[in-house]
Amino acid sequence: MDQQNEDDISPPPQWGFSPAEQYLIRHWDSASTLSAEEQRRKLIHAFLLVEGSELDELTTPSSGVLPRTPTADEVRDVLEPWRPTKLRQIAAQLLDYWDPDQVILRTDYAHPNGDEKMEDWIELQELEDVYFDEESLWWRILDDQALFNFGEAWDKVLDLLPELVGRFGEGKLKRGLERHGKLDDDEKTEDRIQWASYCGPAPILIADAESFDTDSLRVIFPDTYGNTIRHSRIEPADIGMLKLMPERGQTVDSTWWANAEIGEKYKAGGEMALKLYPTTEEEQ
Repeated sequence: MDQQNEDDISPPPQWGFSPAEQYLIRHWDSASTLSAEEQRRKLIHAFLLVEGSELDELTTPSSGVLPRTPTADEVRDVLEPWRPTKLRQIAAQLLDYWDPDQVILRTDYAHPNGDEKMEDWIELQELEDVYFDEESLWWRILDDQALFNFGEAWDKVLDLLPELVGRFGEGKLKRGLERHGKLDDDEKTEDRIQWASYCGPAPILIADAESFDTDSLRVIFPDTYGNTIRHSRIEPADIGMLKLMPERGQTVDSTWWANAEIGEKYKAGGEMALKLYPTTEEEQ
């Protein structure tokens, strides 16, 4: 399904415009024994861990002057094969956007009525969401079998669009606390940390195989590393309500967050839990 209207789409950004592209050209090893695709994937995963001053050095300032202009060889060998123009346009939009419009990523293309259901869900959004913006569909609806046929592994999209979670450079714990504010004093420490780790402002909605069977989209609350903090499901008719939650300061109290399942890495004993949750001694 193609939601793009040529009049709505932003022009292609300059090469090296994003922190991710800057990271690739600075760390690319032309002598690597890895294939270009493998090296690119490895570097993007490393990029998602970047923070602080290193990330600042990769970020293009408001003047538009690139931190480093890629060479013709870097464009040809490193950047151009990575992702098509339309994904670079979407990436540029994500970098500049801070409203709670959700990206809907379709990862299943096997359902016989999948295309019709996607269209129905978008039409339902238009009816139920008073702030529905048709001009945003070209970058919000990621529906392309050639690019996004990931099945259950939705996070593979980050190999192409790390900007979905790593766009702000402030999703780490300390700044996350400042941005989201603190929870009530009676909230568990783990809940506080999960909320502070959420990259916001909007979760990612996934149209997976279960979505087409149950008419419900998967709701992913990611951190800036691309890990799932919490996940739940939502009926398409409620997407407009979910969109209003950040402005009202109600996301943390919404059923989609409060009653969500904890992501594997944020469960007790998980990788992020071990890094972020205090030990018993620290809590005392």
